[in-house]
Amino acid sequence: MVKPWYVEHPMRALGLTFLGFLLFGGVVFTAVYVATVNKVKETEPYRLALEAASSHHAVRSHLGQPIEPSWRAAGFIDEAKDEAEVVLRLVGPTGKATVRARAERAFTEAGVEWELVFLDVATYSDFGVQVVEIIDDKPPVGVQLPEPTPEAKERYGVSESDETGSR
Repeated sequence: MVKPWYVEHPMRALGLTFLGFLLFGGVVFTAVYVATVNKVKETEPYRLALEAASSHHAVRSHLGQPIEPSWRAAGFIDEAKDEAEVVLRLVGPTGKATVRARAERAFTEAGVEWELVFLDVATYSDFGVQVVEIIDDKPPVGVQLPEPTPEAKERYGVSESDETGSR
């Protein structure tokens, strides 16, 4: 009588089972992550932040034309407090940028409208690193700009004094 392969090689069967669970977990994580990112990208605060940042003259001059949003976005919308915070990335021919935005919802006679109360853009381009504050009424509370990677610091010539003095 011939034994099944998983009886003859129990370590191989265990390895394949582990690999199957790892692959399944990766697929589930990716699906949840993409669904979450796409949910943020479908919101009105995201659209407002994207339009305002990509149409600002300083951002256009640092990133070049055309400016496209990256696939990654993060943030939250608090329906109870009528506020939202969004972080997105922009990519242009001559650089990249990180956009932070805070929006509040106002109820008017025309309906519900979102209004940006804070918007700044950190550009990483051939001109170096620069933070452009477009709207500075109410700074965000939960979302911070990410730390530039060592490769980005080297490529764009960022020193420790530039990071502390630019804010």
